[in-house]
Amino acid sequence: MDKNIKPQITIYQVLLILLVLLSLIPAFILIIQSMNNLDRVKSLSKKTVETSVKQQTVQMYKTYSQNLAQRISEFLYSCELDLEDFSKLPAKQEIYLNFSKKHQRRLNSKKSIVPVYKELSLVDKNGNQIIKIGNNQIIPKDQLKNISVPQNTTFKSEIYFKETKLSDTDIYVSHLTGWYVSRQEQLEQGKSYSGVIRFCKKLKDKQGRFAGICMLALDHRHLMDFVWDESTGDTSLINIYKTGNYNYIIDDEGWIITHPKLWDIRGLDKNGTPVESLTEHTPKWKVEAGVIPMNLIKMDWRLRDIYTDEPISSVINRVQRGETVLSTMTSSGIFLEFKGLIRTRAYAPINYNSGSYSKHGIFGIIVFGKSLEEFLNNARVLTKEIDNINEYSKKRMLLIAVIIFIAIVIFSLIVAKSMALPLEKLNKALALIGGGNFVDPEINSSIKEIRELSLGVQSLTNDLKDKDKKINRHLKNLEIVNRNLAELKKELDSYWKHEYETESDIVLEEKIKFYEKEYPRLKEIRKNIYLGKSPKFLRVLRQIVPLSQMNIPTWIYGESGVGKTILARAIHLLSPRSEKPFQAFAASEFAAADPVIVLGKLFGYGQGHGLRGINKNGQKGIIEECHGGTLLIDDVDALPAGTQAQLLRVVDGLA
Repeated sequence: MDKNIKPQITIYQVLLILLVLLSLIPAFILIIQSMNNLDRVKSLSKKTVETSVKQQTVQMYKTYSQNLAQRISEFLYSCELDLEDFSKLPAKQEIYLNFSKKHQRRLNSKKSIVPVYKELSLVDKNGNQIIKIGNNQIIPKDQLKNISVPQNTTFKSEIYFKETKLSDTDIYVSHLTGWYVSRQEQLEQGKSYSGVIRFCKKLKDKQGRFAGICMLALDHRHLMDFVWDESTGDTSLINIYKTGNYNYIIDDEGWIITHPKLWDIRGLDKNGTPVESLTEHTPKWKVEAGVIPMNLIKMDWRLRDIYTDEPISSVINRVQRGETVLSTMTSSGIFLEFKGLIRTRAYAPINYNSGSYSKHGIFGIIVFGKSLEEFLNNARVLTKEIDNINEYSKKRMLLIAVIIFIAIVIFSLIVAKSMALPLEKLNKALALIGGGNFVDPEINSSIKEIRELSLGVQSLTNDLKDKDKKINRHLKNLEIVNRNLAELKKELDSYWKHEYETESDIVLEEKIKFYEKEYPRLKEIRKNIYLGKSPKFLRVLRQIVPLSQMNIPTWIYGESGVGKTILARAIHLLSPRSEKPFQAFAASEFAAADPVIVLGKLFGYGQGHGLRGINKNGQKGIIEECHGGTLLIDDVDALPAGTQAQLLRVVDGLA
């Protein structure tokens, strides 16, 4: 083989390479750009989700604590109404006992029904108990005492008789009074806290003079029940602290009055003397013994916001002024058993201003708390899901790229073959014509220019055939007259030779001009096909464009709170409902709410509903506000069963 001969490439190969390259380059650029856009969208979505989830979680904490504070406030005012009804009853033991039995309430924490009031009593103007009911039993007369003497009271130091008598109003409500429970007594002996809040009403005779008091002693267990989380069940105290999910109540003076750790609650020793609160100067033996009730106003040395360094006393002062405050602090933990967690808490005021609570206008503060890890976990779950979606989308994009590549190669093979095969046939036909074999090429092509070129070759073949016949006739005539014109033979031979050579040159010149004239048109055909005038090519482009504009399937899951809201918004914006309202209803916020409030939130309130804080003319529910748009109901299983049944009817009607 001659090494100087350069390797040749066919027109079919040239067309195939050009079509593949010119088709793959824009597709490749489109895929790369789409992947870059996915990364940018992922980054933006993460920032948006983290900000949105944090804001929504903060609002959820505040709303939950405010709702719980409202329920406690309504409960306290209902106790006042009970006191008013009690003061009007005839002074008979059986009537008082019947009143006590009628006022009972279920404790979720104990799964039992207990009296709301631990004690009921009627006291004369000198402090002598006339009638007393205790734990739904009539107290014998020989056990009745004069409670004007503090030592004779249940907790040996109470002055509620004196305070009620000297009060400027007819109603006096005491702070929590109860026997203190130390850490050892709770953890090792299983002892429970026993305490009351006394609701007292001043009685007067017909002349308006002091005639005595009537008293209802609210059982402290009912306040504990408001902050007990049913999800904890019988979980041990240490396990509750490990999760960091528990609530408690602080009174208006800063004392803790309900808490899973009973030794944090204010109380009296066996002599009726208040146990001193924990401070930075508390003796070590008291700390180790667990005799450390907490007044949080005195806990600045230990409790400060980890982000703003705001002390706990400042937080309490803000809540006393009516503000709902969110703060993140490290809890005190359980001595030698479990260290405190970083917890995010919402502090909401419990509005109540009767008796000794008129100073700040609040009964106390409800503290709703979660661990910081759980507080941030909502955003983490969603950002992780965004990462998963992004990776899934990239895999789908690569799969699409492979499909496009295969489709382009197949399309290019078909197009290149459809263009190159007719040209190869024309080339062979011209080669035969040049050798004197005037064949008529049979070429069927859907391409106009190739078809016209084929017709031109056929026309050229016919012309050459006619001229060949004429030349043959002339040659025969020359042979006949050759004998008579012998002397002119050389001249005639020269003439005919000259004519033949001239005609051959003309044919060759026309052939050259034809190729020079036609080749640019062929190049233009290829250029037009690249620009998209081929229907097949346009179909491929239309396949690429829809694929690039395809909605990426999205899968959102997660547990409650967490927040599913953030993802649900994205689906809404891409949907035909994007111009309509979008609402996210976090059912977990209403897990402990009154079913009437939950139903009103969903379905609205009509006129004459009788609920405090709601417009008397009623208001729309979230379902009506979201009509025609998208409604996300998160953690629907947290709703009361009756509410779920009502909601199911709406869903069935929309199905």
